[in-house]
Amino acid sequence: MTAANDNAEEGGEGYFASVSDLMVGILFVFLLMLTVFALNFRDDEDKQKVALAELVAARAEAEEARRAADAERRKATAAQQEAAREKEAADAQRLKNEELRRLLQRAVARMTEELEGRQAARKRLLSTLERRLRDDGLTVIIDPDSGILRLPEQLLFEKGQSELGVISGRGVVPAKLAEAQGNLAKLARALGDVLPCFSRSDRTASCGEQDRSTLEGVLIEGHSDRQGYRIGGRVLSVEESRDLNDRLSVERALTVFKELRQRNGLDGLRNSSGFPLLAVSSYGDRRPIASGDTEEEFRLNRRIDLRFLLSSRTSDELQRLVDEIRPALGDGS
Repeated sequence: MTAANDNAEEGGEGYFASVSDLMVGILFVFLLMLTVFALNFRDDEDKQKVALAELVAARAEAEEARRAADAERRKATAAQQEAAREKEAADAQRLKNEELRRLLQRAVARMTEELEGRQAARKRLLSTLERRLRDDGLTVIIDPDSGILRLPEQLLFEKGQSELGVISGRGVVPAKLAEAQGNLAKLARALGDVLPCFSRSDRTASCGEQDRSTLEGVLIEGHSDRQGYRIGGRVLSVEESRDLNDRLSVERALTVFKELRQRNGLDGLRNSSGFPLLAVSSYGDRRPIASGDTEEEFRLNRRIDLRFLLSSRTSDELQRLVDEIRPALGDGS
């Protein structure tokens, strides 16, 4: 019995020993698994941290991108608004330019019409004067483009003289004086009949409306040739001769001016500004119409010209256009 008990005790110890070993093994495995789990958990934690950092970075990048996109949208919106304002301003300027162009075209057309009308009126004036003088037995020369009625020297003066009817060495010759005065009387009658239609004066039914205030003035111009002078056997210098020719042209112009202004109401004629229509000027030999040295060419240069100057007045219609153009140009004057 004792032996059996001993065997039982030995078996029990062996059992407990086996259980202990098993528990130790299980514990070892558990610790190993726990270690592996801990390591895996740490790896996962590190990965999560990395993923979280990447997520944060991605979110930050996305936020930055969003902000940049918002900034670009705002910039694009501002650019669109600015472009719209610029387009609106450009459209307004285009309309203003078109209106200004229209006004300028109207003004140019009106100015051209008025200038051509005045030139045509002056040509009618000269043609009318030439015809009336020719019918009255006085032949003159006209230059329609320059607006000149030309009186050759022989109609009024003897060579080298500035007084009507005076002949060198003989003084006043009555027949010559009467002839010259008669020619100026014919000219004055024609001017007195025609000029009122082209100046600021009482107009008659025979005056054309298009002729109103066409003239700025009528210059009575004296011209001489360039021949030299000899006094007392001495040949004068070029300067001395030119001075004498200047004086001769001045005196001739003044003689004609004084004769005309006292005839047929010519002294009372006024231009559109209210100034006398008749005036006087002289050029000596500085405006020749013939450049040669023959006596015929010298004779052509010795003359009296009546130069009909066109008025520079602005018509009411043109003035209205100018008044419209100034604001369009931004001219506050």
